[in-house]
Amino acid sequence: MRSVLVFLFFFLLFGCYSQDVPLVNEQHPRIELSQERFDWLKANISSGECQETYQRFKSAYDRNWVTSSKTYMVGSDSTQWNYEFGSSDAFQMSRMTAFLLKMGTDGLALKRCEFIISRYVEYLNSLNFDNYSGDTKENLLRNNCNYGGILLDWTYNDVPQRKRQQLSRALFRVLEYFMDNYVLTPSGNSYVTSHNIYNCGITMHAALALHGADGLSSGQMSDVNSWYKTLVGKWENGILPAFAHFRDDDGGWNWGAAYSMFGLPRQYQFFDDMKIATGTDYYQEQAWIRESINQYWYFYRPDNYTIHLGDAVIDLDQANRVMYRHAAEFGDERSQYLVQKYGATQYLNNSNLVFQKLLFKDFEAATISHPEPPLDWWADKTGLAVSRTSWDEDATMLWYYCAPAKRADHEHRDNNHFVIIRDKPQILDAGHYDSYATNHYNNYYSRTIAHNSICVFDGSESYRAFGRSVSNDGGQIWTDRLENVGEVTNSNHRRGEWLKFAAGDEYAYYISDAADSYASDKLDRFERRLLYHKPDRVIVLDHLHLRNVSSKERKAKYINHFANRPDINGQVVNTAVANKIITYNGKDYKASHGNGNVAIRTLLPESTTTTLIGGSAYEYWVNGTNYPPNNSPDFELAHPGTWRIEVEPTQVSEDLVYLHTIKIGDNQNPSNAGGELFENGSTIGVDWENHLYLFHSKGDTLNSTYSVNPLDGNRTIKIFALDMQANTSYGVFINDDLARTGDSNEDGIFEITVDLAEGVYNLVVRDTIAGDPNPGTDPEPDPTPEPGDEAEGEVKVYPNPSDGIFTVLIEHDEVNEFHLSAFDSAGRKIMEYLNSGNRADLNLNGLSSGVYYILIRYLDKQVKRKIVLVD
Repeated sequence: MRSVLVFLFFFLLFGCYSQDVPLVNEQHPRIELSQERFDWLKANISSGECQETYQRFKSAYDRNWVTSSKTYMVGSDSTQWNYEFGSSDAFQMSRMTAFLLKMGTDGLALKRCEFIISRYVEYLNSLNFDNYSGDTKENLLRNNCNYGGILLDWTYNDVPQRKRQQLSRALFRVLEYFMDNYVLTPSGNSYVTSHNIYNCGITMHAALALHGADGLSSGQMSDVNSWYKTLVGKWENGILPAFAHFRDDDGGWNWGAAYSMFGLPRQYQFFDDMKIATGTDYYQEQAWIRESINQYWYFYRPDNYTIHLGDAVIDLDQANRVMYRHAAEFGDERSQYLVQKYGATQYLNNSNLVFQKLLFKDFEAATISHPEPPLDWWADKTGLAVSRTSWDEDATMLWYYCAPAKRADHEHRDNNHFVIIRDKPQILDAGHYDSYATNHYNNYYSRTIAHNSICVFDGSESYRAFGRSVSNDGGQIWTDRLENVGEVTNSNHRRGEWLKFAAGDEYAYYISDAADSYASDKLDRFERRLLYHKPDRVIVLDHLHLRNVSSKERKAKYINHFANRPDINGQVVNTAVANKIITYNGKDYKASHGNGNVAIRTLLPESTTTTLIGGSAYEYWVNGTNYPPNNSPDFELAHPGTWRIEVEPTQVSEDLVYLHTIKIGDNQNPSNAGGELFENGSTIGVDWENHLYLFHSKGDTLNSTYSVNPLDGNRTIKIFALDMQANTSYGVFINDDLARTGDSNEDGIFEITVDLAEGVYNLVVRDTIAGDPNPGTDPEPDPTPEPGDEAEGEVKVYPNPSDGIFTVLIEHDEVNEFHLSAFDSAGRKIMEYLNSGNRADLNLNGLSSGVYYILIRYLDKQVKRKIVLVD
C-alpha cells in the first residue's frame, strides 16, 4: 500500500510538468533574494557603501524595531517577548529578522525567527477571512502570502522541522483561500487590471515558497503544483502578452501613472522570484522590461509628482525596487541615475527604505551624470505623448492622450485630452480619486467633462457605467470590462487612432482622431491637432463632423480646466448662477497657478460664447448637479481643479472647427493671449509673434499649397507649415515672386524664414519646384537626366562643378526665353533674371564655394538643378 501511495505522490508531483513549465529548484531561498545575493552581502558588509547601509539598517532594527511594545524581542528571555501580527510593522519585521538569520550577523536571529513563526502560526490559524471584505480582505491575503512566503523560504533550512511544518500548513491555508476566491475565478482572468496582476504575482510568490514544502500532505503538494502550473499559464498566456502589447518598445503602460508606479515593483518581484526559483529570466526574455524604466522619466512632472493619468497622484521621493533591480540587471544609465539620486542618504528617511537599498542595490555601480533621455516621448499602444522643455525643475511640460483602445475599468474617457504644466498644472486634469466607482468617480472624475477634450451634449442621451445610470456629460462612451489583450481589437473596445507623432528640437506635433470614443450617431470625426512650439506656444486645432445635427441637440463644447478662476474678456451675456455659472461673449482667457500662467484665445469658430463654471458647490458640476468627492482632496498635491470654461459656437453645423492658441508664462514673463486668424478654402493660418503657422482648412494631410492674404510686412517671419508632403521641395512666393525655397522634413513640416519689407503681401507656399533627386546629400552633380524625364533631358548645365561660370542650355526649338533663379544652400534667393534665347552664362564669381540651386522655368516647364561652386 505504501508503495502505491509513493507512486501516486510522485505521479501527482511531476504530473504538473506534463506541459512546458519551468522546474522549481529544490533548494531555498527561492524568492525575493538569491543565495548568491546573500553571499555577496556577507562578503561586503564590512566596507564601503554596503557597510554604511547595513550598519544604518542594523542600528534602526536594534533601536526601534525589537524595542517596540508590539514587536518586543529584547534580551535572551523569550518569556518577556511580544509579537502582535495585528500591528502594521509586524510583517516587515518578520522579513528583516529572517534576513538577519540568513546573514548570520545577529546571535538572536534564529531564536527570534522561531518566536515569530510560533506567533505567526497562531495568528494565521485564528484568521477567518470571511469576516473581512473588499480591499481589507484582499490586502490581508496579499500581506500574508508575501511576508509569510519570505518567512518560510528564508528560514526553511534553519528553524526546527516542526516549526517549518506548522508554518507550511498555515501558509497553505492562506494561499488556498486566495486562489479559490481571487485567482481561480472569472474575475481572476482579467489580465489588464492591476488587482489581478498583483494577485497572480503574490500567489506565485507563496506557491514557490510552498513548492514541495515539508509538512504538506501529498494532496496539498499536488494543489500547490497545480496552482503553480496555473499561474505560469496565466502569466505566459495572459499577463505577459498584455504587458508586451501595452508597454511595447517604449515602456508605456495601459493606465494610471501613479498605479503603474505601485504595480511595477510588484511585477519586478515576480521576475525576481521566477529567476531565483526556476532560472526563468524574464528580464532578458521580455524586451519591454528594459524600457519600463521610461515610466520613471515620463510619468513624472518637473516637480516630481506623477501626471494625473488614471488614478491618484504620488511623489517621486525615493528609490524603489524597480530602479535598483533595473540598474543591476541592465546597467542602464536611466535607472543607474535614478538609483544614484533617489537612493542617496537624504532620501532614505526611514529604515524600510534603508533595508530596501541593502537588499537590492548594486553597490559596485559607477557614478554617472544625468543621461538626458529625449525630451519628447510617445507610447503608441498606450496613446500617451509627453513633451518637456528640459529636465530641469523649472521645465514646462505638456502631455497629450488618445488611447487606441479601452485599457481597463479605470479608463477615464479622456481621449484627445491634454495637460499643460508650468511650475504647477495650468490647464489640468480635474476631479479627485476618492475611491473606485463612487458617485464622484462615476459621474465626474472618470468622465470626459473632467478633461480637456470636447463634449457634445444631447439632452436625450443616456449614459451607464458598471451597470448603473450616470450623469449625461455629453462625453465619451463606456463599455464592459476588457479582460485581456486579445479583446483590444474588438470593435466595441476601439477608442481612437493616432495619425501622427512628430518631434523636433523645438516642437512636438500630435494628430489623433477620437471619434470611436463617442456614440456613433453623434459624431464620426473628432480629429485634434496639437502643436507645441517650445518653449511657450501651443496651438490646438479640432475638426469635428457631427451627425444628425438637424434632428438632435448637438451642443459641442471645447473644455479647459483650471485650479483657479480664469479671467475672461468680453461682456456677460447670461448669468445662470451668480459668480458660479456665467456666459461671456469674449474670446481671451487667462489663468494662473503657482508661479505659472496661461493665456488662451479662441480663433475658431469666429462666433462663440464661453461659459465659466466653478467655485464652491459647483466644482464638479454636470448637467444640473454637483458631484463632490467623499473626502477632501489634497489641493496642493492633486490639483483637482475648481473652474472650467466651455466654448460653444453660436451656430452648430455638421462640420465644426475649433482653433485655440495657448501662451505659457510665469510670474516673471506673464502670458498674453495672441494670434491672428487667416482662413480660406485651403488654409487655416495663425500669425503669432512673427511666426506663421499653416494648416489645411479641412484637416487634410500631404498638402502641397497654403496661402495667406493679406499679410503685414516690415518684419522677419518664420513660416511653420504642417501636414505637407515629406522630404519635398517647396517655394515661398511673395506677391507671386519666388522669395525662398526649402525642403520639408520627414514629418512633412516645412520651416523657413522670410524677410518682408514694409507693406502688405500675399504669401503662398507651394510645391512648384521639382524635388532634389538626392535629398540631404551633396554628391558630385550628375548632369545626366532621369530616363523618361523630358524637361530634365532638355536642360544642360555645365561645367558642374565650376569655378565661377555655369552655362545653362535648353535644347528645345520653341524656347526663345527662360526665367532663371539662383538660390544658396539655405534657400535664399541670390539672383533672378529673364534670359533671352535658349542659352545663358550664369556668373557666380565672388560667391563663396559650396552648393547652390538654380531654377529654370520655360514654356510650361520647370527644372531645379544643384550646382557646385569650387575655388
